[in-house]
Amino acid sequence: IRDAFIYLSQKYGLIYNGDLFTLVPQEMGDPRGWFGTVEAVFDRAKRPAQKEFLRMLEARYRDVPGISWDLFNEPFLVADAEVAEWAADLGTVFDKLASPRLITVGGPYHIGATVDYDSPHGRISDDFFNQHALPVLLQELHLDRPEPLAAERQQAEDVRYYVVLALRNGLAGVCPWSWTRQMRLWQD
Repeated sequence: IRDAFIYLSQKYGLIYNGDLFTLVPQEMGDPRGWFGTVEAVFDRAKRPAQKEFLRMLEARYRDVPGISWDLFNEPFLVADAEVAEWAADLGTVFDKLASPRLITVGGPYHIGATVDYDSPHGRISDDFFNQHALPVLLQELHLDRPEPLAAERQQAEDVRYYVVLALRNGLAGVCPWSWTRQMRLWQD
Protein backbone atom coordinates (compact mmCIF):
# COMPACT_ATOMS: atom_id res chain seq x y z
CA ILE A 1 0.00 0.00 0.00
CA ARG A 2 2.83 2.38 0.84
CA ASP A 3 4.35 1.66 -2.59
CA ALA A 4 1.09 2.75 -4.23
CA PHE A 5 0.99 6.03 -2.29
CA ILE A 6 4.63 6.74 -3.10
CA TYR A 7 4.11 5.85 -6.76
CA LEU A 8 1.13 8.21 -7.05
CA SER A 9 3.04 10.96 -5.24
CA GLN A 10 5.94 10.54 -7.67
CA LYS A 11 3.58 10.53 -10.65
CA TYR A 12 1.95 13.82 -9.63
CA GLY A 13 5.07 15.56 -8.30
CA LEU A 14 4.02 15.51 -4.65
CA ILE A 15 6.20 14.96 -1.62
CA TYR A 16 5.04 11.87 0.24
CA ASN A 17 4.73 12.54 3.99
CA GLY A 18 4.02 9.07 5.36
CA ASP A 19 2.91 8.45 8.95
CA LEU A 20 4.94 5.65 10.55
CA PHE A 21 4.41 4.88 14.24
CA THR A 22 0.83 5.88 14.97
CA LEU A 23 -0.55 2.41 14.26
CA VAL A 24 2.11 -0.14 15.01
CA PRO A 25 2.39 -3.86 15.68
CA GLN A 26 3.15 -5.12 19.16
CA GLU A 27 6.88 -5.43 18.60
CA MET A 28 7.18 -1.75 17.60
CA GLY A 29 4.89 0.11 19.98
CA ASP A 30 1.79 -0.76 21.90
CA PRO A 31 1.94 -4.13 23.70
CA ARG A 32 -1.70 -4.75 22.72
CA GLY A 33 -0.86 -4.58 19.03
CA TRP A 34 -2.15 -2.12 16.46
CA PHE A 35 -2.93 0.81 18.72
CA GLY A 36 -0.69 3.85 18.46
CA THR A 37 -0.42 5.03 22.03
CA VAL A 38 2.20 6.18 24.46
CA GLU A 39 4.19 2.94 24.39
CA ALA A 40 5.57 3.84 20.95
CA VAL A 41 7.45 6.66 22.72
CA PHE A 42 7.90 5.45 26.29
CA ASP A 43 8.75 1.75 25.89
CA ARG A 44 12.50 1.80 25.25
CA ALA A 45 12.48 -1.96 24.62
CA LYS A 46 10.51 -1.23 21.43
CA ARG A 47 13.08 1.15 19.98
CA PRO A 48 15.31 -1.49 18.37
CA ALA A 49 12.31 -2.78 16.39
CA GLN A 50 11.30 0.77 15.46
CA LYS A 51 14.83 1.54 14.27
CA GLU A 52 15.00 -1.71 12.29
CA PHE A 53 11.74 -0.75 10.59
CA LEU A 54 13.26 2.62 9.62
CA ARG A 55 16.34 0.87 8.23
CA MET A 56 14.10 -1.43 6.17
CA LEU A 57 12.12 1.56 4.83
CA GLU A 58 15.30 3.36 3.89
CA ALA A 59 16.65 0.27 2.14
CA ARG A 60 13.41 -0.14 0.17
CA TYR A 61 13.09 3.51 -0.87
CA ARG A 62 16.77 4.49 -0.92
CA ASP A 63 16.69 5.81 -4.48
CA VAL A 64 13.23 7.39 -4.36
CA PRO A 65 13.22 11.18 -3.94
CA GLY A 66 10.44 13.22 -2.41
CA ILE A 67 9.75 11.22 0.74
CA SER A 68 9.46 12.66 4.23
CA TRP A 69 8.43 10.69 7.31
CA ASP A 70 5.93 11.76 9.94
CA LEU A 71 7.10 9.62 12.85
CA PHE A 72 3.91 9.91 14.91
CA ASN A 73 0.51 11.43 14.17
CA GLU A 74 -0.79 13.56 17.03
CA PRO A 75 0.86 11.93 20.04
CA PHE A 76 -1.67 11.84 22.85
CA LEU A 77 -0.84 11.87 26.56
CA VAL A 78 2.86 12.27 25.78
CA ALA A 79 4.71 15.47 26.64
CA ASP A 80 6.36 17.28 23.74
CA ALA A 81 9.76 16.90 25.43
CA GLU A 82 9.34 13.10 25.53
CA VAL A 83 8.27 13.02 21.88
CA ALA A 84 11.25 15.20 20.97
CA GLU A 85 13.69 12.83 22.70
CA TRP A 86 12.12 9.82 20.98
CA ALA A 87 12.20 11.54 17.57
CA ALA A 88 15.86 12.48 18.06
CA ASP A 89 16.71 8.88 18.95
CA LEU A 90 14.92 7.50 15.87
CA GLY A 91 16.50 10.22 13.74
CA THR A 92 19.91 8.71 14.43
CA VAL A 93 18.98 5.90 12.03
CA PHE A 94 18.76 8.35 9.14
CA ASP A 95 21.93 10.10 10.27
CA LYS A 96 23.89 6.82 10.29
CA LEU A 97 22.57 5.89 6.85
CA ALA A 98 23.28 9.38 5.47
CA SER A 99 19.64 9.44 4.38
CA PRO A 100 18.18 12.55 2.74
CA ARG A 101 14.81 11.97 4.45
CA LEU A 102 13.28 14.73 6.48
CA ILE A 103 11.33 13.80 9.62
CA THR A 104 8.57 15.46 11.61
CA VAL A 105 5.97 14.66 14.24
CA GLY A 106 2.48 15.65 13.20
CA GLY A 107 0.41 17.68 15.59
CA PRO A 108 2.56 19.65 18.01
CA TYR A 109 3.25 23.22 16.98
CA HIS A 110 6.92 22.91 17.87
CA ILE A 111 8.94 20.18 19.60
CA GLY A 112 12.39 21.59 18.99
CA ALA A 113 15.22 20.88 16.62
CA THR A 114 14.91 17.09 16.94
CA VAL A 115 12.82 17.16 13.76
CA ASP A 116 13.47 18.83 10.41
CA TYR A 117 10.23 20.81 10.25
CA ASP A 118 7.19 21.53 12.37
CA SER A 119 3.83 20.23 11.21
CA PRO A 120 0.95 21.56 13.30
CA HIS A 121 -2.51 20.16 12.68
CA GLY A 122 -5.60 22.26 12.27
CA ARG A 123 -5.98 25.83 11.16
CA ILE A 124 -3.76 28.82 11.70
CA SER A 125 -4.84 32.34 12.57
CA ASP A 126 -4.67 35.14 10.03
CA ASP A 127 -1.71 36.63 11.87
CA PHE A 128 0.25 33.39 12.42
CA PHE A 129 3.98 34.01 12.51
CA ASN A 130 6.56 31.25 12.76
CA GLN A 131 8.73 32.14 15.75
CA HIS A 132 11.05 29.16 15.38
CA ALA A 133 13.95 28.36 13.07
CA LEU A 134 12.27 25.27 11.60
CA PRO A 135 10.04 25.48 8.52
CA VAL A 136 6.32 24.91 9.14
CA LEU A 137 4.14 22.61 7.04
CA LEU A 138 0.46 23.10 7.84
CA GLN A 139 -0.44 19.43 8.03
CA GLU A 140 -3.91 17.92 8.35
CA LEU A 141 -5.80 21.08 7.58
CA HIS A 142 -9.34 19.88 8.32
CA LEU A 143 -11.92 21.53 6.07
CA ASP A 144 -14.94 19.27 6.42
CA ARG A 145 -18.14 20.37 4.70
CA PRO A 146 -21.66 18.92 4.36
CA GLU A 147 -22.37 16.23 1.78
CA PRO A 148 -24.26 18.09 -0.98
CA LEU A 149 -22.24 18.87 -4.08
CA ALA A 150 -22.80 22.58 -3.49
CA ALA A 151 -20.43 22.25 -0.54
CA GLU A 152 -17.61 21.38 -2.96
CA ARG A 153 -17.25 25.03 -3.92
CA GLN A 154 -17.33 26.10 -0.29
CA GLN A 155 -14.58 23.64 0.55
CA ALA A 156 -12.51 24.70 -2.46
CA GLU A 157 -12.75 28.32 -1.29
CA ASP A 158 -11.60 27.26 2.18
CA VAL A 159 -8.59 25.47 0.68
CA ARG A 160 -7.74 28.50 -1.46
CA TYR A 161 -7.95 30.76 1.58
CA TYR A 162 -5.59 28.62 3.67
CA VAL A 163 -3.11 28.04 0.85
CA VAL A 164 -2.89 31.79 0.23
CA LEU A 165 -2.64 32.45 3.99
CA ALA A 166 0.12 29.86 4.32
CA LEU A 167 2.10 31.33 1.43
CA ARG A 168 1.57 34.88 2.68
CA ASN A 169 2.73 33.92 6.19
CA GLY A 170 5.82 32.05 5.02
CA LEU A 171 4.79 28.45 5.65
CA ALA A 172 6.50 25.67 3.72
CA GLY A 173 3.23 24.14 2.49
CA VAL A 174 -0.28 22.91 3.20
CA CYS A 175 -1.68 19.38 3.38
CA PRO A 176 -5.50 19.41 3.37
CA TRP A 177 -6.90 16.44 5.24
CA SER A 178 -10.58 16.16 4.34
CA TRP A 179 -10.31 17.32 0.76
CA THR A 180 -12.75 15.47 -1.48
CA ARG A 181 -16.43 14.68 -1.31
CA GLN A 182 -15.56 10.98 -1.39
CA MET A 183 -13.35 11.44 1.64
CA ARG A 184 -16.16 13.17 3.51
CA LEU A 185 -18.60 10.42 2.57
CA TRP A 186 -16.12 7.81 3.81
CA GLN A 187 -15.66 9.67 7.10
CA ASP A 188 -19.41 9.94 7.69
